[in-house]
Amino acid sequence: MRQLRPCAALLSLLVLAAFIAAGCEKEDVLATVNGEKIMRDAWRRKAELAGERYATWLQQRAQAGQPLYPVGYYALDQLILEKILYQLAKTEGVTATPQEVEDYLQRAIRKKSSFLDDQKMLGRNKQSIKDEIRAELTRFNLQTKGVKVSDAEVDEYIKLHPEDFTYPAVVTFRIIAVKNKEDEAAVDKDLQSGMTFAMVATNRSEDDSKKVGGLTPQKIIKQLPAEIQQIVAETPVGKYYTGGPPESHGWQQVREGYLRLYIDSKNPEQYTAPNADQKWLVKRSMMQQKAADQSEFQDKLVDAVTSAKVEVNETYLATMWKGDAKMRVEFLKQQKQKEKAAETSGKADVTGGTTGIVPDSSGKK
Repeated sequence: MRQLRPCAALLSLLVLAAFIAAGCEKEDVLATVNGEKIMRDAWRRKAELAGERYATWLQQRAQAGQPLYPVGYYALDQLILEKILYQLAKTEGVTATPQEVEDYLQRAIRKKSSFLDDQKMLGRNKQSIKDEIRAELTRFNLQTKGVKVSDAEVDEYIKLHPEDFTYPAVVTFRIIAVKNKEDEAAVDKDLQSGMTFAMVATNRSEDDSKKVGGLTPQKIIKQLPAEIQQIVAETPVGKYYTGGPPESHGWQQVREGYLRLYIDSKNPEQYTAPNADQKWLVKRSMMQQKAADQSEFQDKLVDAVTSAKVEVNETYLATMWKGDAKMRVEFLKQQKQKEKAAETSGKADVTGGTTGIVPDSSGKK
């Protein structure tokens, strides 16, 4: 199935259409959930920030054969579900505190100093970031209510899984590519005359990398073909490969022609002891794994959603919300199955959470 990727212009038009349809209303309250208000300003802001999440939501609906509703409905749907989530968390006594939210945000900033600026480029201010973090933490608190993981358990996991905190061995190399074997001689003559590999690549290579002196992106060595791994192992940094069969003179035959490789840099595999933020992520993931079999969160959420008294003050949105009831419950049940499968995998997720707000905090590149 072709993936749906609504462009920014289309999303903007959908947002505008939704707001024009609702623009004549005098009442600022768009909807109520068990008596709690959802204001139009919050709804507009949610729609404006929908972006790729709305595109993903549309794609999921298309794959399930469901109607493709406008971004205004998506924003309302998310706000209603968030409201129900917070109401359930309040009942359970596990609502995320302002301090939890601030700590979470600071972890993101410590990981990447430009985090707030990057989010600003996506249209999110600090408050909208905190709102997303609060929703994620509240969901997590509901999932893991009553679950405990000790520091000793975290240390034991780290001891047993050093690969989670190990930078793989990497290499950066340059290439000179020619299509015809007879062109190898001209390349070799230039190299033997004392010209740098980068200069020869620029002048002689038939690969697009010639624009940057034959330089290719850094690669994880163990993910390279076996023959290239051998070349990397045998060739010192700052030299080009001259091994192999005598008749090859170090050239490698590939489907598109012939290559000569030069090793620009090599870094060995390196273990980096996890810091406090990484340990926090490990504990968080272990708590989710422990909760997988005993958590009643999804069942409670389904009950809360189906029993919620929702009133929407826009006819077209109200119709969509009511018509979506069956799919909404089915989606929540599917989420339960997916989360349980992920959380019982036996491996901690140290990449930073479910919403992507916190960037990767693992040792991996």
